[in-house]
Amino acid sequence: MKQLPASQVFFAEFVGTFFLVFTFGLNALQQTALAPVSVGSIYAALVFATCGGEALPTRVAHFNPAVTLGVLLGRRDALTVRSAAWLILGQLLGGFAAGLTYFAILGATFTLRPGEGHSANSAFLVEVVFSAVLVLTVLGVTLGHEPHPYHGLAIGSVVVAGGFAIGGLSGCSLNP
Repeated sequence: MKQLPASQVFFAEFVGTFFLVFTFGLNALQQTALAPVSVGSIYAALVFATCGGEALPTRVAHFNPAVTLGVLLGRRDALTVRSAAWLILGQLLGGFAAGLTYFAILGATFTLRPGEGHSANSAFLVEVVFSAVLVLTVLGVTLGHEPHPYHGLAIGSVVVAGGFAIGGLSGCSLNP
């Protein structure tokens, strides 16, 4: 396995997570009706940009610590612990920067919590299930070969499906 430069991995995950969380936050705060389509679309576009594009050519596009952990555990040859740490650091800081940015624009933030009439246990359970689907999709489209040309579409589609299926129940962070 080729060790990716830490700065390249960090920057790509920071940028990708920033735009993903920024899009999620703008949609959540403005209560956009088709938020899952918006978030899934930006996720797919960012996967294409970082895995196949020239702008951030890292071959890595997790944008989510649950995905990074799943890849680290499920494909031990694909990621070192050190690279995973850089990925997660970039994700956390990118998400924080996105939160500051949508707060600066809209003057508001939000807290993910179970939807009205749903328990924390049920919200946690659906988050675990759909996070697992996301991780399995990432592993499935990248396992043992170069990523499929439509891997970004498959991954973004999981986010869209999850957003519609569990958004009202848990907020659909896909990162329990």
